[in-house]
Amino acid sequence: MAYDPAVSGPVTTGLRAYSQFVAQQAAADQFSGTVLLARRGRPVLARSWGMADKERSIPNRVGTMFGLASLGKIFTGLAIGQLAARGAVDLFATVGAYLDGFPAEIAGNVTVQQMFTHTSGMGNYMNSPVWQQEARSWTTPAQEFADTMSIIRQSGLQFAPGTAYGYSNSGYYTLGAIVAQVSGQPLGDYLSAHVFGPAGMTHTGNYTTAQILASPDIAHAYGPPQADGSRVDLTTAPGQFISTGGASGAGGGYSSAPDLLGLALALNSGKLLDPGHTQVITTGKYPISPTDTSDQPSGPSVMVCYGFEERVVNNHRIFGHGGASPLPGGIATDLSVYADVDWAAVLLSNYYVNTLPYLELEDRILTSKGALA
Repeated sequence: MAYDPAVSGPVTTGLRAYSQFVAQQAAADQFSGTVLLARRGRPVLARSWGMADKERSIPNRVGTMFGLASLGKIFTGLAIGQLAARGAVDLFATVGAYLDGFPAEIAGNVTVQQMFTHTSGMGNYMNSPVWQQEARSWTTPAQEFADTMSIIRQSGLQFAPGTAYGYSNSGYYTLGAIVAQVSGQPLGDYLSAHVFGPAGMTHTGNYTTAQILASPDIAHAYGPPQADGSRVDLTTAPGQFISTGGASGAGGGYSSAPDLLGLALALNSGKLLDPGHTQVITTGKYPISPTDTSDQPSGPSVMVCYGFEERVVNNHRIFGHGGASPLPGGIATDLSVYADVDWAAVLLSNYYVNTLPYLELEDRILTSKGALA
């Protein structure tokens, strides 16, 4: 039987506008997935729409696991934050202090902090035609890791480190490699032992394509609507990337809404990091301008942190991260923690949707006094 924790009761008046908006999008087949809004750790709104597997008629449930895309960068921030708290990683040290094989311009100049804040000048390995071809032939996580790091090591800088902002999956993948090097274990093993385990995230992990296809608890990703209204199952379509089950510092993996709520609670309670280092990784370090690519609603106070992004709405601080896969589609995610009003919000979809209208409405409601009315 598929995992399905109990959904919330009747929707409160304050959250009705949000619930109705998502329901309307789902009714128009513009949303498929789960939303969860929780106050003081208790779900106030938890609902699912659409199908996890259309062919097998398996609906999305509150406990369904969805692909995370860049939301998984949060895990990288937590891992490096833990190692920094132990004195094993220096946030201002350069790449060469931990990893071999990089050209001098990267090894001696790019710092851990710059990779976190997307100011390293490193690019996106996924744009490499070589990577795109090799990604369809991997059979093991070790092979995926070695080939990807080889491509990153051979790629030059797009700008001088520290002089600009440029969203960089290569930088975050390298951060994951630092976690593996310093901890002495693959990134996925480290995350399981030090993040997912302590946070009680029993429905979170990295899975092979075979595991994804076999599980009723993992949502398939679906592409944009075709002329006849149907959507291609990107999990089973020919020519798609094959998942080896390996973890990536740049994101990825699968999780459920209750597990991501558990992560927020564990973070706030100090189960994952002491309060000081929690503050360090979740507060803004570099401003994201409206012209920069971001999954945050535009505003004057949006900043990148260490694995997180931060925004200020109605004088309230919100931190988290989103993820999306616009082409060919199939993923849209967000975790937002409203720290000073004790709300947490999760949005997980197996369609690609523009999450900004959802977040803007969510922000307006959860930072108002009427959210619990």
